[in-house]
Amino acid sequence: MPGPLPVKWTALAAALVGWQLLLLPMLIPLLFAAPGASNHLLALYAALAPLSLFAFVLAVKILPPLQRAILREGHAVAEIAPALNTLIVLSGVLLAACICVMLTVP
Repeated sequence: MPGPLPVKWTALAAALVGWQLLLLPMLIPLLFAAPGASNHLLALYAALAPLSLFAFVLAVKILPPLQRAILREGHAVAEIAPALNTLIVLSGVLLAACICVMLTVP
């Protein structure tokens, strides 16, 4: 039976809360925008969340101090490397989609 999750629960919770806080500013223009208002700011906010996730996951793979902050004692980043690689690909695809939307928004 595998051991406990190699990532600290507090680091996981902080990452999820941070992700949601980055998405929150995107909701405000959606809820209160006047009809016909420009959507450029909304598209910029939409790209902020996957960009920050991409940067954070890449930093976790590279920076040992950040690895020590999020991993439990006695665990290595190699244990979570497949999950990190998946997050890099997914956030990159989301970022590319957001950039495509930004380029097509009138």
